[in-house]
Amino acid sequence: MSNNVLGIVVAFAVGLIVGLLIAWFYLRQRIREHETNAHSLQISLNEKEGRLQNLQTRLREREASLEQLRGQASQKEESIRDLAAQLEERDSQIMKMKPHEPDNLRRIEGIGPKISSVLQAAGITTFAQLAATDVSRLKQIITEAGLAALADPSTWPEQAGLAAAGKWDALGVLQDELKGGRRM
Repeated sequence: MSNNVLGIVVAFAVGLIVGLLIAWFYLRQRIREHETNAHSLQISLNEKEGRLQNLQTRLREREASLEQLRGQASQKEESIRDLAAQLEERDSQIMKMKPHEPDNLRRIEGIGPKISSVLQAAGITTFAQLAATDVSRLKQIITEAGLAALADPSTWPEQAGLAAAGKWDALGVLQDELKGGRRM
C-alpha cells in the first residue's frame, strides 16, 4: 500500500506541476497579448496626439491668417470710405461747376411767385436744393423777406425730394393731403 500511496502522491505532484506549468504558459501568453495590445494602444494614442498637435498648429496658423485678413479688410473698408468721401466731394464740385437750370418751384404746394423769387434770390433754384435745405433755414429765409405769415415750409423739402426724383404721382398724392403746403 505504501507503493500505492507513493504512486498516488507522485501522480498528484506530477499533475499539480503539469497543471501549474499549463497555467503559467497560459497566463504568460495572456500577458504578452495584453502587452501587445497596450503597446498598440500607446502607438495609436501617440499618433492621435501627434495629429492633434498638428491640427492645433494649423488652427493657430489659420487664426493668425484670419486676423491678418480682418486687418486687411478693415484697411480696405477705410480706403473705400475715403474714396467714397473723395467721390462725394468731386461730385459736389462738379455739381457746383455745372450750370443748373432753375426748376419751377411753384410746383411745390405752398410756394407762389413771391416765395419762389425769394428762394431763388437765396440761391435755392432747384428741387434738389430745396429738398436739401433744412426747414429752419427756409423759415429764416421767408421771415427775413417778410413773408412768414404767408407760408409754412415744413413740407417743402419732402415735396421737393419727390419732384427732384421725378416721382410726380407720389407728389400729387402728397399734395392732395396738403392745403397751402400744410398737412391737414
